[in-house]
Amino acid sequence: SREIAPLEYEMLLFFLENPNRIFSREQLLIRFWGYDFDGNERVVDNHIKKLRKVLEGSLCVIRTVRKSGYRMEVLQ
Repeated sequence: SREIAPLEYEMLLFFLENPNRIFSREQLLIRFWGYDFDGNERVVDNHIKKLRKVLEGSLCVIRTVRKSGYRMEVLQ
């Protein structure tokens, strides 16, 4: 298993606590980087990419919902 950064861990917990709920990039930015974050919203995509690597082989998947955002699915 690979090391997971504190922010990625926080994001993972957040998704696990809110399964099947869709969160927009903007919602995730505000939640994890704050209102005054000055960077690019693509930072969210990069963290999602890292989380997907961490979740490989598990029953949890972070799906991209077109034009909406991201959601955690737990596979049966």
